[in-house]
This record gives sequence, structure tokens and C-alpha cells, in this order.
Amino acid sequence: MHIRRLTLLLLPVFICGSAMAGDLKCLVTQAGAPVTGAIVMLDPGPGRGPRALPLLLGRTNADGICEFTGVAAGEYQVRASATIGGTLYGAIQDAVTIGATGGESVELSMTRAILIHEYMPLARNSAWQYGVSHTEGRTTTTWTRRERVAGTGVVGGETVTVVSVTSVPAGDAMKQFVSSTDKGYAFYREGRATDTLTYDPPLAIGDLCPVGYEWTIESTLNHTDGTPDERMTLRCKIGGFDRVTAPAGTFADCARLEFIFEVDGRTDKQTMWLAEGVGNVRVVEKDAERRQERLLEEYRIGRGLRPRVPVRPPAP
Repeated sequence: MHIRRLTLLLLPVFICGSAMAGDLKCLVTQAGAPVTGAIVMLDPGPGRGPRALPLLLGRTNADGICEFTGVAAGEYQVRASATIGGTLYGAIQDAVTIGATGGESVELSMTRAILIHEYMPLARNSAWQYGVSHTEGRTTTTWTRRERVAGTGVVGGETVTVVSVTSVPAGDAMKQFVSSTDKGYAFYREGRATDTLTYDPPLAIGDLCPVGYEWTIESTLNHTDGTPDERMTLRCKIGGFDRVTAPAGTFADCARLEFIFEVDGRTDKQTMWLAEGVGNVRVVEKDAERRQERLLEEYRIGRGLRPRVPVRPPAP
């Protein structure tokens, strides 16, 4: 993993009346030791929506402490990150309440982390091909899944990436509307010929993903084919890092992203292994009745970047 060089300025905090009298002291540690120079982010509106207040940034001092003064009273998400020995570490603490007067303090104990947009690249003309194995009872079927970044679209006024997905030989096709930026990753919509699923709000996680921190997203699945809307809860976290061997090669340090989907009483589990700069290299989905696995066979990231093995063009 390359060493990230980040240059951030401490944004000014403006005092606007008695409501902005709160203070916050953050102690950032890693393996029990204070971390000097860690970036600390105080976020009044975590997620992809607009913030009522600005994101506040600071750095820890030699004692691992970063202080914010004169902060508007309210509830914040606090994030910390630092590159140590070439490896990214991070921590997130939710629902940190800052009162109108007095001070609060938090300790952020960092674990290994990733920036999700670096592990889920969506450069134009990128393509991935997977071998899929689906087992239900005693029956196993196999097919090929091809994904290609086809362009952009607009969902809810936001420009997003369109990924074309086809299955061979079945010929099943769909389009996924997603985004992967330094704001994080979000899944907006999935459209087939007979039905389009829209997630309201989108299934979105922030860019910084420390090992063990769990994102929880509540959403509604809206259908266009007359199927009743479905309420769902998605929980996801980075569980660790593994070596993965697939037909496309061996990927030594994949982030293991673990999902639990709860939809109208049903629970599905999915584990996804992500390689930096490549994307999904292995995905396992299972519930009480079935298991499905897909392994990366071929890929290309962006135009002009040579793939490790040639990628056959997706079916029309």
C-alpha cells in the first residue's frame, strides 16, 4: 500500500452566539500509544447529504491530542486517520454530543483501515469478468458474469456511475447506478427490463472504513413492477485482510467487507474481498437455502491501463 501524503489546513471555527460555546478534546491512539499528526474530522452530518455546518478538520499534537473550541452544540461523528509505516489506520466514533457550554472528550483507538474508493474503482471503461457458482440443495449451476463501467446517469439530481452487468449464457442484463468517490460508496438503483429497484435513501457508507467499525443503513426498496415496497437494514464492516487466489491472480492483501441484509424478516449474508485498485476479487453470498460464489477471472481498470489478462467485451 502506498503512503498517502495529505496536506490539510485547520479550518477556522467561528463563534456565533452562545450556542457555539462547546469544546471537544480528542485523544487518538494506535495500539495504546498516542499518535502525532493524525487527521481528526468533526462531522455534523455524516453521510452523502448536505451538511448544515462545515466539516471541521484538525491534527493531533505530540501527545496525540486534537482540540476543537467554540463548536456549535449538537451531535457529531468524529473520525481520525493516520498513515503509520505505510499502512492506513483509522477510527470512527458516532453520536458524540457537544453541549452549549462546557467541554467533552473522546478517545479514538485506531485500527487498520481503507479508503473505500481506492478499493472500489469506477474509472470509465473499466471491466471485470467473474465465474459464478450457485448451489441450492444438491444442484450447482455455473455461469459467467461481466461488469463494465458504461457511463454516467442522474439519480435524485446527483450524477452517478452506471455499471452494465450481463450474465452468460443466460443473457440476463441489468444496470447498476452507484458512486465511489472520496465521499464514500453508495448504491442508488438497480434496473432490469421488468423491474427497477431504487434504494431510498441510497445504501451509502463513508470513505474511511476502519476494521471493526460497522455502518448501519436503513432504507426502503421501491419497485416499478408493482411489488410492494420493502424495508431493509444493511450492516457492513471491514472484518480483516486476507490473501485471495482467483483465476485473475493472487491478491495478497484484500480487505474483507462483511454484509448482513435484513429485508422483511429475511436475513442474507454476503462477504466481499476487495483488492486495492482492482475492486471485487471474490464474493460469497449465502442464506439458509443457497450459496453463491463469484471469482474474478479477468479485469481492466480504466482506458489505456493494460489488464493482467485480456478482458473479453461484455455481451451486447
